[in-house]
Amino acid sequence: LGTRVATWANTLDVPTIIATAPLGKIKHVNLAWENMCGYALKEVVGQTAAIFQGEGTNRHAAKSLMQDVRNSGRAGQATLLNYKKNGQSFWKSLSVVP
Repeated sequence: LGTRVATWANTLDVPTIIATAPLGKIKHVNLAWENMCGYALKEVVGQTAAIFQGEGTNRHAAKSLMQDVRNSGRAGQATLLNYKKNGQSFWKSLSVVP
């Protein structure tokens, strides 16, 4: 797969964006995402979205979403519980576009 862009909507309805390279490695996040999650761009470049997952995250749903997008070549959506840098949990709606 080529570059994917995931658009994240948080509970504040601020659009946030993560751009990833093949294999899901983060290569860019926007300022709204940095402000929401508490991570700086330099902290997450080269990481995968797994760093935002925690005890309450449905990892099966996250993995299935990515596999479905890769296999179908079509966009997919899910709502997952993720975690900010400070450990605070939040729900996010995730759209992944191949």
